[in-house]
Amino acid sequence: MQALKQGKLDCVIIDELPALAFVEQNEGLKILEENFVEEDYAFVIAKGNEACFRRRRQPHRAGGQRVPRTDRGDPAAVCGSIYDNGGSGMKRRMLALLLAVLTLTMLTAAAFAEDTEVLGVYNVTGPLTVKNGTKDGGFYAGADTFELNCTGLTGEYSLVLLLAGDSAVPTEGNIQYIDQTSVKAGKVTFTLKPKALTEGTYNVYISTTDKALDKVASFKYGEKPEYTLGDVNGDGKVSAYDASMILQHTVGLIDLAGVAAADVNKDGKISAYDASMILQYTVGLITLD
Repeated sequence: MQALKQGKLDCVIIDELPALAFVEQNEGLKILEENFVEEDYAFVIAKGNEACFRRRRQPHRAGGQRVPRTDRGDPAAVCGSIYDNGGSGMKRRMLALLLAVLTLTMLTAAAFAEDTEVLGVYNVTGPLTVKNGTKDGGFYAGADTFELNCTGLTGEYSLVLLLAGDSAVPTEGNIQYIDQTSVKAGKVTFTLKPKALTEGTYNVYISTTDKALDKVASFKYGEKPEYTLGDVNGDGKVSAYDASMILQHTVGLIDLAGVAAADVNKDGKISAYDASMILQYTVGLITLD
């Protein structure tokens, strides 16, 4: 039913009662008058239960047959009470209704599971490593822990800030992580654990006692994109090799026509300028949005 609502199917064939329930709850759906499938229902009787079998073959009275309390231990009597078609119209309708409710519950649960968003980290730049999550190319589903390794620093201490959004000004609303450590031999290592990731862009900044705050890494958090801009060869990373592929395309050595990831500036063309943007991205000069 979820696929029908999304336009992936033109129609589905299900029992009448579940169909009525779905049409009532979903505007735009309707039931066709034509019957496409005729189905029968059957009952299973234990092999050798001749008494129950004979009772099933007896003519039924309107209104059904009452089973005396003293006979309720007799399988034949119980069988006749449960399956007496003459008076079990209400029972059959109740059974069909319960079946419809069960079907609706199962389909709703399946639809909910299908619509559940899987969020994760992607477009990671700089000396930042994703430490957890389920990796799928350059996408890390459920990731929320990172390791930052910076070199070539001066000063005695270093401060790290993980900020949500593109503003480099830390505020109460955009600080996701903050920490400080000593600089040893020009190197620092931080383990970043954001307090609450939501969909968007995140930037990592470093400062030392000798240097002002400077952006060193970034990542995005959200649903897995159809492709990663700049990841021309589809290996989950944006690198100088992707830029070289674009340059080969511009001189006719390979054909990248239709590769959306190669049109980095989104001008509808794949050119040397797209390659230069990738190279700037790999050294942290720009971000690719």
